[in-house]
This record gives sequence, structure tokens and C-alpha cells, in this order.
Amino acid sequence: MIAGAAATLDHPSLRAVLVELLGAGDRYGFDESRLRQRMAHSGFEECSYSPLSRRLSPRTREAGNNVLFVRDRRFVEERLAEAPPFTVLGKTV
Repeated sequence: MIAGAAATLDHPSLRAVLVELLGAGDRYGFDESRLRQRMAHSGFEECSYSPLSRRLSPRTREAGNNVLFVRDRRFVEERLAEAPPFTVLGKTV
């Protein structure tokens, strides 16, 4: 799945990656635990993102299929804080 992405994953300008994992890696020929290990090796941590509070938090396994891997947490948190307001379900955040 990411075998050809070593240079990209290791490049410092890559600060975050969103990956959809469905728990069906075996069906498609890849090991999700190896993907997680590779991302950790490149300095990424698994995070969850709350759009209503614009906060990152450590990801739990129950958090769903999308995994946000963040390497530069401070940068991402600053970008979240500086982003213009948006409306979600009638609530501006």
C-alpha cells in the first residue's frame, strides 16, 4: 500500500496523512499493523480530530476507519487554530 512512498513519508514537509483503514487489509493484501509501524517509524502519531472543537487527541482504536497520522502536531494545531470559521450542521465553529 505505501511500499513506494518511503521518500515521501520521510520528507519533513509532510506533516499529516489521512488514511482510510477498514480493518480489511488482509482482503487487499496488506497488513494494517505494518502500515501503522511504518508511519510510527517515520515519526507520525495516530490522532483523532474533532471538527467542532478543532482539537487533536490521541486516537483510540474505536475512533472509526479514518486514521489521521500527524508528525508535526504543533504545526497542525496552529493551522487548526488559524483556520477561518466554517459551518457544520448549522453551527459555526
